[in-house]
Amino acid sequence: MAEPITIISIVLKVAGFIKDNWRVLLPSVLAALLFPYFIYVIVTSILLPRIDQNILDSYVKASLENEINLSVLISYDTIRYFNDMKRAVPNESVFDFLVIDWCAYEVEEVIKKREEVIIEENIVRQFTVVVDEVEIEMAVEKEFMLIESGSSQGFDRISQMLKSKHFSYIKNAGDMTIPKVVEYLSGLDKSDDFVIDCYVLSGEEIISSFTRDQKLWYNGLSKMLAKMNRQFYESGSTPYAVIIEEGTESDYVPSIWPVDGYVTGYFGELRSGGYIHKGLDIAAASGSNIYAPGSGTVIFTGWQGGYGNTVMIHHGSGITTLYGHLKKILVKKGQIVSRGDVIGLVGSTGRSTGPHLHYEIRINGKRVDPMNYLP
Repeated sequence: MAEPITIISIVLKVAGFIKDNWRVLLPSVLAALLFPYFIYVIVTSILLPRIDQNILDSYVKASLENEINLSVLISYDTIRYFNDMKRAVPNESVFDFLVIDWCAYEVEEVIKKREEVIIEENIVRQFTVVVDEVEIEMAVEKEFMLIESGSSQGFDRISQMLKSKHFSYIKNAGDMTIPKVVEYLSGLDKSDDFVIDCYVLSGEEIISSFTRDQKLWYNGLSKMLAKMNRQFYESGSTPYAVIIEEGTESDYVPSIWPVDGYVTGYFGELRSGGYIHKGLDIAAASGSNIYAPGSGTVIFTGWQGGYGNTVMIHHGSGITTLYGHLKKILVKKGQIVSRGDVIGLVGSTGRSTGPHLHYEIRINGKRVDPMNYLP
C-alpha cells in the first residue's frame, strides 16, 4: 500500500533533497539573489561617470562660472568620452555650448544726395547745398564694408577667433569663461565695427548629434544625477533631450506659419549698422495668437534684450525656434507642446516699431531662413 502524501512527508523529502544537494543548491541560490545586484553594479559602472572628488569639484566650478547646468555638462562629457573622464577638461568643454556669429566691418561716412540714401537709420547728418540757385538735399550716410565674418564654436575655435587681429582678447585660457567672453563681445557689438551674436546652446541642443541610444543614456544619467545629489539639479531647468518616436518625425518639424499675418521683414535683409536680419518679421494685430509650428519642449520663456518677451522651443534634431516681441507668454519652461498649440500673443515688447512677431529658426544654434520650412 502506497504511503499517503502529506505536508509533513513533502517537507521531509524536500529537506532530504536539500541535505543531499546543498553544495550545488547554495551557490545557485546565492547567484540568483545577487544577480540583480551584479547587473546594477555593471550598469552603473558603465552609465555613471567615473569621477573622483577633484574632478567633480572642477565640474562644479566650471558649471558655476559658465552658468551651465551641472548635470547637463557632466552627462554630455560622460557620453562623448564614453566615461573616460580623465580626458575631459570641463573649462574647455563648456565652450561647446557657445556659438558665436560675427561680422567685422570697415565704416566710411559718404556724402550723397538725400534721395540716394539706402538705409535711413545710417544717416549721420543732413544739409542743403545750392547749385545754380537750386537747393539740393544732401546727407552723410555710414556705409559698411564687410571685412571678414565667421562662426565659432568650441574652445579651440573660439580661442583662435579671440586671438585674431579683429578681437585681440588678452585674457589667458584659464581666465576664459562664457560670461566674460560674451560680455567682452557684447561691448564690441555696440560699436559700428562689429555685429556679433552670441548664443548659448541648451542641453537639448548640445546633444542633437547624439544617436537615439546616446540620448536615452543622457536622459537616464541626467535624472540619476539629479536624484543622487541636489547640486546636479537647477530649479526650473530642463536638461533632458527630446526623444522623437519613430513615425512622428514630421510632427516636430516647424512647418506651419506661427501667426496669421503678413511678412514685413525677410531673413538676410540689410538693416542699419550693417546688421543682417536673421529672422522673419510677421505683422499681425496686437493680441493675435502665436502657434507652435511643430511639437517640442519649451526651453526658454522670459525677457531677452531687444527681443522683449520671448519664447524658445526645441523640436529635437538640433532645431530650435524663437518667438520675439510677445505681448503675453502662455507657456512655461519645460512644457511639452504640440503643433498648433497657442504659446503666446503678438505684441511690441523690446526693440520693436509696432505689433509683430519676430520668428527665428536655429539649427544647432545657427540661424537659418524660416521660409525654407514654411509652405
